[in-house]
Amino acid sequence: AINILKDAVEKGVSCQTTLRNYKKDGTLFWNELNITPIKNKKGIVTNFIGILNDITDKKAIEEEKNHLAKIFDESLNEIHVFDAKTLKFINVNYGAQKSLGYTLDEFINMTPIDITPFKDEAELRETIDVLQKKNIEKLEVETVHLRKDGTQYPVKTHLQLSKLGDRDVYVAIILDITEQKNHTKKLEETVAKRTEELKKAL
Repeated sequence: AINILKDAVEKGVSCQTTLRNYKKDGTLFWNELNITPIKNKKGIVTNFIGILNDITDKKAIEEEKNHLAKIFDESLNEIHVFDAKTLKFINVNYGAQKSLGYTLDEFINMTPIDITPFKDEAELRETIDVLQKKNIEKLEVETVHLRKDGTQYPVKTHLQLSKLGDRDVYVAIILDITEQKNHTKKLEETVAKRTEELKKAL
């Protein structure tokens, strides 16, 4: 930022930059600085007018958004965002791309119907319309996801209706419950085996 200012002063031109400053007590704050050259009748720059705007709050909000975006991108759980009207995916995170085997560009042309057992749009909407009608705030659905390679795995989906600008969108957070299912199956098999042994013993 200092180099940008120095260059503008040397060239006698306007510029805008963001500066990190510190108050006397050491508190950090951020300024947006606009400088404009003032010339005399001969066209020579004699002064600069500088206007400072404190953007500390704006910077904090921006950093928080970036942090949340990083959490979204790096989460290993699947996170899907899709349009409430068209049902087309708007965004999916790295976890979803890794689990399902599709790229983000491929997802943009898809809907949840392409990766779930719902046979058509009507069947999917019948399930999720309770959110549109404001009957509930969050919907939990246990289903399976279909990977690009044709394999499938069990999932639990937590679905909410949200806003992205002025658009209604669905946000789905998906948990892979393969291990949970396998554990339950083993437990049921163990119980069945012990029950059979007990019958024989009796």
